[in-house]
Amino acid sequence: MKKAIKTILLFIAFVNFTHAQEFSTRIISSANLNTKDDIWDLLGHGVSSFEVDLMYIYGELFVTPAMPDSAGHSFPVFSEAYLFPLYSNLKKNGNSIINSDSRESFILLNIHNEFKKSNKELKSMIGPLKGLIAYQNEGLHEGKIRFLVKDKSWKDEISKDGFTCLGLVGNEDDLESTLEYFQMPMIELDFTELTTWSGVGNIPFPDFVKIKELVNKVHQKGRKLSIINCPNHKTAWDVLITSKVDFINTNDPINVCNYLIARK
Repeated sequence: MKKAIKTILLFIAFVNFTHAQEFSTRIISSANLNTKDDIWDLLGHGVSSFEVDLMYIYGELFVTPAMPDSAGHSFPVFSEAYLFPLYSNLKKNGNSIINSDSRESFILLNIHNEFKKSNKELKSMIGPLKGLIAYQNEGLHEGKIRFLVKDKSWKDEISKDGFTCLGLVGNEDDLESTLEYFQMPMIELDFTELTTWSGVGNIPFPDFVKIKELVNKVHQKGRKLSIINCPNHKTAWDVLITSKVDFINTNDPINVCNYLIARK
């Protein structure tokens, strides 16, 4: 009898843990990586989603928002700084980039030039990194990483492409969008447009209710919700976590991640 009760309690604990993992808020790191080694500390903290500035230069995608002054620049190659380490972790863990968390991750792309060439270069990475990048080509091919473009002016270019690894990041105008999940899996909202609260003290209750309702609305559409420009304060993070926001997009990922770990 005692053994049966112990088994039941362990099962309940496992279900509760799994439920917590399923709905736990995650981090999108918006600070560009400066070297191909920077990502390892982030992965060690459980961060596997990123926002990246890309430029197509001489046949390769570099991590930079602007054209470098000379060919001797030190900006890292996108694949070396992000994709190869992510793929290495995926192969090591079997079915997840972060051990024990099998959810898909996202790389939000700000493509600053040569969109078509950049798109072609991104597609060329699918084969060598088999199983890492999700794409559509006569059907959906699952992967652990989704590439999402933040500039919606490329929507038509992406939608008419029969072979694509790109989706879109939506905004408040897309809350009622009928696009499929693969085309727009994420909605991004600006914290400063949701409330004037600074993150210190208590959030006005109507603003908290507004955030909760937006979270529910996005989730009802089957999408993820990411919040940008959140005050760098644990009280503000706590509001988003309590509201079940999927992602906090921040340029201070380690600090936020340490709070998430301590809060569990």
